[in-house]
Amino acid sequence: MRGVVWVVAALVLLAGAGAWWQSGARWRGDLYCFEQPGRVWGLAAVPAGGTPTCPESRTVRAEIRSGNTRLEQFAFPQWQPDAVLDVLRAGGSHGSRNARMMGFSGR
Repeated sequence: MRGVVWVVAALVLLAGAGAWWQSGARWRGDLYCFEQPGRVWGLAAVPAGGTPTCPESRTVRAEIRSGNTRLEQFAFPQWQPDAVLDVLRAGGSHGSRNARMMGFSGR
């Protein structure tokens, strides 16, 4: 009987450790800064040719994790600010506000 209790306790401990590890998986990944990978600020899919990237800075990672900062960045083969701006504009007023926060003044 004691052996069964130890096995059950070990399984519960492993399940808890696994859940804890999985809950932090976002912060260990390369695209930690995206709330919804593959989407621009949760509004729409990443424009064609855009590659999502996140800074390697541990300070930025900590600020995003704490909720003090929100950042999403994309690399394009050429200068294409309108590719992401159009997605934000299509998102409505929330998207327009995000565009202004990022320094895009409009066309």
